[in-house]
Amino acid sequence: MKKLLLLGLPFLVYGFEVQFNKTFSHEMLPDELSTSLNISSEKKNEKDVLSSLDVYTRFIQKSKIIEKSSNSITLFPQYKYKDGESTFLGYKGSVNYKITTPKSKNMKEFLEEFYEIKHDSNLTISLSALKWNFSKESMEKSEELLRLEAIKWSQNYAKTLSKDLKTECTTKQIMINQNNVRPRVYANEMSMSKASSDFSMPLPELLNEEQTLNAHIILECK
Repeated sequence: MKKLLLLGLPFLVYGFEVQFNKTFSHEMLPDELSTSLNISSEKKNEKDVLSSLDVYTRFIQKSKIIEKSSNSITLFPQYKYKDGESTFLGYKGSVNYKITTPKSKNMKEFLEEFYEIKHDSNLTISLSALKWNFSKESMEKSEELLRLEAIKWSQNYAKTLSKDLKTECTTKQIMINQNNVRPRVYANEMSMSKASSDFSMPLPELLNEEQTLNAHIILECK
């Protein structure tokens, strides 16, 4: 189809340009399993809130089988308002962690040990859906491979076009769009309070994911 369109182009003295879009893709295995943890506690005083959260933060920080990142602990007072008057109820504190690991068995081991920690009725733990995604390093490697594929393809196509049109065509420019990668989600968010102390979330199967790169290619023929 491209050849038919090209034959209809006027052959100007200074040549002409051919522009089109093309998608390049390949499959690769995600290399990072991740989830988000939210731990919140409600107590009458600040010290008890921080002490309650500290049990979990110390466990997470000491773990050597996962990578973790967190924001600072948030702490704020709680009030009940009625008839224009406020009644102090206590304090609520929370902390969030992002947990990642390249090995699903490490995630399973970490979560099982995490949920074995005893906690009281005023503490709530929320676990987001487990999902496989790509680390920054693997994404950069994938993008590099797809860019190289786009360059090689455009050069080969320019040679084919040159032969068909009996002219000299070269790659003038390749404009790359961002990769399109959709993380695979395997489970819904899970919460644990006093009534539930058992961990039971299926770990996701590691499957190939397609990564795509959209390129706008400009060839110049003279």
